[in-house]
Amino acid sequence: MAKQNRTRFALLGLLASESLTGYEMKKKIDGSLNHFWKISFGQIYPTLNVLVEAGEVEGEEENGSTRYKLTEAGRMALTDWLRQVPEELPVQKNELLLKLFFSRHEDHRETIKKLEKHEQLLTARLKVYQQIESSLMESCGSSPDLTYWLLTVRHGIAVTKAGLDWCRQSITFMKEWKR
Repeated sequence: MAKQNRTRFALLGLLASESLTGYEMKKKIDGSLNHFWKISFGQIYPTLNVLVEAGEVEGEEENGSTRYKLTEAGRMALTDWLRQVPEELPVQKNELLLKLFFSRHEDHRETIKKLEKHEQLLTARLKVYQQIESSLMESCGSSPDLTYWLLTVRHGIAVTKAGLDWCRQSITFMKEWKR
């Protein structure tokens, strides 16, 4: 099966709630989706052009910029995609794990440093996710999207806590392990 461009569905999903300019989409992506789905500014306009050509999105000039809105065809495409159950686990690229895999070629103290740095990064990420969760609970209580936004941020919290657990266990293991 050909690889499908999922960025189009991210944009369709954003437009399902409101019409947006490309710049507004990027701001929304940076504040939410980028925690689990990376989309660069350079992907937005080419993807919007594809969506316009497919008739799934319409662009309307407003104050010197284009405001995009979802068409009925776009809503149907989003709904069809949402109905599909993912059949595979996502492939993750993790530079730390790649380096750890080959770390026998360095002093184990350097490996510990990498793990400690990773622990710091995860601790900072956990705080961000917890702040997002609190903010959502305080400011979006009446939003019909709140339940689903909480599902995603709580996934981030759970995965980050698991990563912290692994980090701490790995640091202990490396400190106790004798070469």
